[in-house]
Amino acid sequence: MLKKINNIRVMLFWLTIFNFTPFTFSQAYPSLFGKHVFVGLVLVLILDLLINQKIKFNRYILFISVPVIIYQFILFYVHDDSSYVGFLFALIMTYIIFCYGLTFIGLSRMANSFIYIMMTMLALSVIGSFLALIGILEPFSTFSNPDGRVAYNYLLTFTNSQTITNGGSFIRAAGFFDEPGALAFFSFYAIVVNELYLKKNKLTAIIALSTVIATWSMGFVIIISLYFLFIKCRKLSGVVMLLLTIAFLLMTFSYLKADSSPMSKRVLRLTIDRVVVNDNGSFQGDNRSHLLYRAAEEFANNPLIGAGRNGLRDGDYAGANVMAPFARDGIVGGLLYFSLYIFLVGIVMLKIRVNKGFISYKEVVLVFLLGVNFLHRPNLDAGFETISMLIVIIVLLQRNKLLHIRNNDECSKQLTENL
Repeated sequence: MLKKINNIRVMLFWLTIFNFTPFTFSQAYPSLFGKHVFVGLVLVLILDLLINQKIKFNRYILFISVPVIIYQFILFYVHDDSSYVGFLFALIMTYIIFCYGLTFIGLSRMANSFIYIMMTMLALSVIGSFLALIGILEPFSTFSNPDGRVAYNYLLTFTNSQTITNGGSFIRAAGFFDEPGALAFFSFYAIVVNELYLKKNKLTAIIALSTVIATWSMGFVIIISLYFLFIKCRKLSGVVMLLLTIAFLLMTFSYLKADSSPMSKRVLRLTIDRVVVNDNGSFQGDNRSHLLYRAAEEFANNPLIGAGRNGLRDGDYAGANVMAPFARDGIVGGLLYFSLYIFLVGIVMLKIRVNKGFISYKEVVLVFLLGVNFLHRPNLDAGFETISMLIVIIVLLQRNKLLHIRNNDECSKQLTENL
């Protein structure tokens, strides 16, 4: 009976997240997913917390989250901008969901289920991409992403990037997110959680290769190459995996270069050509730097409180550049926006390993690469991005013996006594 209750709680936890940003189930299946379903599920989580367990929250996370929430209230009044209310609602819901997961599911099961969800999404994306390429799978429907771009529902995966060929479609899979970059972004979170907590070596290679095949994200290829170079290449198996990945990519791109078909040219333009350097020194696939410069100008105009969520000019704000939070909320708001990552850096750089007496090389590299990951997608607004970061923080805190997290068995035992 207790096992069934725990399984139900795991399903409730993830079903709530699936209705939350940046998952796009609500856009693809509006009759099954959406805000009303999300609010209802959150209320169920709150009720379960109130009935069966005293609500507890990690003091470190509380120390970070409270200033963020308070400052957003301040910005709401300063800018007279109602969009801050929506963000506050999303942020509070994020912390409630994470609190529920940590309380009832436990760190071990939450980390394992996180990996399982990402592995399943990647497997479906790879299969969907292959079936679409050979013409067996076609879009079931189309829908609009939150940013207004058209997305295609291939049932096994969503995408906003497809190229029609004679026999099928070449797609860059996005999993069940809004774009391929998001799937690559969370795939690296899965690799970090695996490295710091689960430590299953084969899992890393599977996630990395699946992400490359599914998304063709050049940003991810760069990050994962650095990961293998600085962490896995310390062992022979890591060197072999890196060389095999490079060989696979070289053979693929060599074939595409030799093939003059329109599809091959399109695939090259969406992948390897994006990192070709132009005459002016920029990358051909660079669609972020102009946003960075505009956001920096806006920040310079109002460095204290920013322009507000609705105060930036059209096209100037995007979560895809690191200056956007500063342009929107000022210097304090920008620092608070990145406070979770700043805290993560603090754990690694300021806390000496209790059991060894020195800072972990692996932790330093992984946290640095997470920062590199933020350079092309610095999203910590609310939702799954923040929950993923919170999982990494709790894993790192326990790894450094800075806090003790009850495992799922201990949690279940206490809940049994309460029931």
